[in-house]
Amino acid sequence: MTLGALVAIGKEGMAPDVEVSKLVVDEDLDWNRHVRLATSFGSETAKKLHEGLKILDELAADLVKSDVPVPDIEKEREVMASMIAYYERTGHLNSDATGESLSYLKAAALWWILELEDKKSTTVSQRLKSAQSARLFEVLEEFWLLRPFDRIPLPPIVRDYISHRATNTKSVAAVTGPSIGIGPQLKKLDPRLEERWRGAWQALQSKNPDKVSQAANSMVEVLDKVIDRMCGDRPFKDVLEERYPQQEKFIIAQRAAISALKASLHSVKHETNPQSVHTAEDLMHAAEGIIRTLLR
Repeated sequence: MTLGALVAIGKEGMAPDVEVSKLVVDEDLDWNRHVRLATSFGSETAKKLHEGLKILDELAADLVKSDVPVPDIEKEREVMASMIAYYERTGHLNSDATGESLSYLKAAALWWILELEDKKSTTVSQRLKSAQSARLFEVLEEFWLLRPFDRIPLPPIVRDYISHRATNTKSVAAVTGPSIGIGPQLKKLDPRLEERWRGAWQALQSKNPDKVSQAANSMVEVLDKVIDRMCGDRPFKDVLEERYPQQEKFIIAQRAAISALKASLHSVKHETNPQSVHTAEDLMHAAEGIIRTLLR
């Protein structure tokens, strides 16, 4: 099957399990430095390309801190910094772009594809997964099938980024998963809460760079929904005093600790530190303990 045929199927949401990034990351194209294009991107595309450029530039900034100078990487940083500054000054990426600039836009699009794949891997809903897949194939079509991007090669920083992702994935210790089987109780209360709970663990076990904050936020959301269902309009403390007089202080202290952990994890973006992953896991286990108590 050709890439074009795959895109046609994928845009209809009919290829949700295809890892598109593996099909394009190793493409081998000759530079077409003489090409120029008056780029015109919608606001969503420009925003995601800007995010991708910033992620790639952050990696390049780390690489140039090496004891050995690497002029090529410094040159790449100059190009990306110029494009990032242009977006932050104008709010768009519409310009008369050269082949070199188009290459880095394509690299940013690859980052976007990887982000979509990461999100898709943690999605429970098949309909949402199909929608994410369709968007992914739309990005693929724009930057790999349409001219002149189909003849624009990816810049060297892409291989550094792919290697960086692989290394970080290996460095993160395995997540144990749920400590308590609260699925049946949540499903009885609301099937959507059970899906959200499972999705939180799938997120933490994924390759998604935002998995720590995503998983923690999802688990705290499940806890908050359970509390809302149990309390209605009554204060949480009053309900605890009535139903769990021996455990009231402990539950309130645990919830306060969970809120503090969530606040610290929420400030972490693109986290790969194993310690933060395990902190999120501790938060999720604590939340499960409260949920089990409340649903008994």
